[in-house]
Amino acid sequence: MNKKEFVSNRQMIMIMVMFIFGSSVVFGVSNQLGQNSWITVLAAPLMFLPFLLIFSRISKLFPEKNIYDISDELLGAFGGKVVNLIIT
Repeated sequence: MNKKEFVSNRQMIMIMVMFIFGSSVVFGVSNQLGQNSWITVLAAPLMFLPFLLIFSRISKLFPEKNIYDISDELLGAFGGKVVNLIIT
């Protein structure tokens, strides 16, 4: 059976958000920051927000395609493969 699985835009955004928060919990923050470490926990999602908004808009423009297919289509064969390698 050739069943194509699909991840919705909302699911992909939540995966990315959970990755950011999860990696900050697992890896923690630097001990050198001392009392100011809470600032980095708040700043990371704010700095990630523009990338999240860009990705969500791109995924809405190309429904039922993953990020690898989208980069191949937008950047061509060679440019898409370079970007896919960086993403991977």
